[in-house]
Amino acid sequence: GVPVLLNGRSPVLRGHCQRSHGGLYYDNEEEFVEALRVLREDRALARQLGQQGAVYVQERYRWSQVTQRYVEFLKEMHSCSSRT
Repeated sequence: GVPVLLNGRSPVLRGHCQRSHGGLYYDNEEEFVEALRVLREDRALARQLGQQGAVYVQERYRWSQVTQRYVEFLKEMHSCSSRT
């Protein structure tokens, strides 16, 4: 995997980054430059973040997982509509 470097002003992106431990985020230009420097200079950290991010995506966003959650959602909606 490849580590992410993303805009931390987005709560959704920041949340994924924090949960996955798959990269770094920044809130301003100086933080962006520093995070980029860290990823370039600390290759072991970059590899680790990339691997953790890849695991996060595989566990939560592979098609079998997405479709299973969708099926569960539809069953729940059907169950709710049957009660009314």
